[in-house]
Amino acid sequence: MLQCLRWSKPLFYSPATSITRAYASARLTRKEKIEGLNHIARSKLYQLDTRFDIFNEKVTNVVDLGYAPGNWLAYARDALLAAHDIEPEKIYQKCTLVGLDIVVGNHPQGSFTTQGNIFSKLAHRNVTKLLKEHAYRRLAVQNSVLQNTDTKGNGEFTLDSEMAKISEMFLNLDIKDEALESIMSIQDYQANLVTSDMTNPFLQDKGFFNNTTSRPYIRSSTNSALRHHTSDPLKSSIDTADAALLLCCDVLAKGGSFLIRLSRVDLADPELSLFEQRLKRTFAQVNKWNSEGVTESDKLIILELYFVCKHKFEHIADKYEVFDVRR
Repeated sequence: MLQCLRWSKPLFYSPATSITRAYASARLTRKEKIEGLNHIARSKLYQLDTRFDIFNEKVTNVVDLGYAPGNWLAYARDALLAAHDIEPEKIYQKCTLVGLDIVVGNHPQGSFTTQGNIFSKLAHRNVTKLLKEHAYRRLAVQNSVLQNTDTKGNGEFTLDSEMAKISEMFLNLDIKDEALESIMSIQDYQANLVTSDMTNPFLQDKGFFNNTTSRPYIRSSTNSALRHHTSDPLKSSIDTADAALLLCCDVLAKGGSFLIRLSRVDLADPELSLFEQRLKRTFAQVNKWNSEGVTESDKLIILELYFVCKHKFEHIADKYEVFDVRR
């Protein structure tokens, strides 16, 4: 499968939208189209990462909203492996990657995912709980190694029984929300980066979610009503973006970054300006980027628009202030 990672040169440098249209119109096999679209998704993230330095050594915890089919989450994993110079099988010791999607998808190796609706409070709580649980387990392992490791006369560490102790600890571990709150501070589990790409999914060639009777990927691609907001298709991205920002208010740490992609955007829409104002109340730096090079003066409907927000002001943002329409 074609791959495009942060530390490797992208295979395509022409505008991504042109590539997308070429794949849509070309006479390719289903597998070739899927591989091409997956590559395009990673290629755009590569461009953003190169320009705005999104995945760096300061990032350890990442939440990806709308992760299926896993392009961004897999890119995040590989980029963090390079940024922290760690082996793939040891990524859990340093980093946490959490994904949320409304459809069931295969999560990339080394990540944790949950199924839910971004508009649901329960889905927000599940994302927070995954971050807390992984942070607790990581702290428990670190403390266990430090406290129970013996030393030889030459000063070398012996870890003969350490893995057995850790395994036993995990088997007997019963994590409660109250316990997590009492032993960890908010800085221990909050994410350093939240990414969001909640658009209608495209076809995939593997995973049980694409081989059931409901076939959600095919169903949402062929039935236009399932892809559109009930009142206005152009408003659906704004709605999901607001929901993603609500989650950022709680799970994103102070100084953290937020990357979001909006599809089918009307640059003249006043609600887009309202959303940008909310971002500026939450982050010190807000950048806009689109692969088509369209400016706001054109007042066109564009295929996609990215917001790259950096340096969140507070660990917990006041949602009432962020979404106050009177300001």
